[in-house]
Amino acid sequence: MKESLGDYLLDRTESLTEDLITKYFIQRNDDKITRLLDSEQYLLEGSRGVGKTMLMKAAMLQSTKEFGKNSILPVWISFEESIRIERITVVDNSIDPFLQWTMGKILSETLKKLQELKPDCIPKLNKRLEAIFGSTIETDIEKYSSLLNEYIKVLEKAEIETSQDLKDKIPSTELTNILDNPQNFKEFLQNLITDFNLSRIVFLFDEAAHVFSHSQQEKFFTFFKQSGTSILF
Repeated sequence: MKESLGDYLLDRTESLTEDLITKYFIQRNDDKITRLLDSEQYLLEGSRGVGKTMLMKAAMLQSTKEFGKNSILPVWISFEESIRIERITVVDNSIDPFLQWTMGKILSETLKKLQELKPDCIPKLNKRLEAIFGSTIETDIEKYSSLLNEYIKVLEKAEIETSQDLKDKIPSTELTNILDNPQNFKEFLQNLITDFNLSRIVFLFDEAAHVFSHSQQEKFFTFFKQSGTSILF
């Protein structure tokens, strides 16, 4: 029987459902998942297709399943759209669209995962977001998340010609203070850990090296090296 084209097609991990990831992931007794979920920082190296994304997603799914036991919040984030940010060049030195986009993506995915795993915290989380966005929006976390994601999409479209354009499009001054200042960003995340009795937040960053430009890699790894906190992975 002749082989068909389908015999040569392989799905990327990103296109697999969570059930399929759990089904196809091959667990080894080398404690890689345990290490990915501890309080240290790790860098996964390897060519495309060796299983980095599968390993990180398997770690996220295991941590999600065990959240009720250890309160470790796993957040998987892909940076595939980062190259578009390179087109934004006309900004002053006090604003970095790439770091704003990076921290915005992290914040967006963290809020989504927190909402999923601790639905009882929504009223308190809405209060914290109300302070950031400067107004009450029907006390609905989805509306706050929508505002944040709309700004992320503005950055990804890169239709920004001046620094003032960037300032005009961000939802609030307080959000600017968080996305423009790594220390403020770190403090906000630490407050989430305290507010919602989390053990820690584990970030699983996908495509950080493969898709970032050289200058973006420098900014990204310098940012997390300087953060000096175990909540950042």
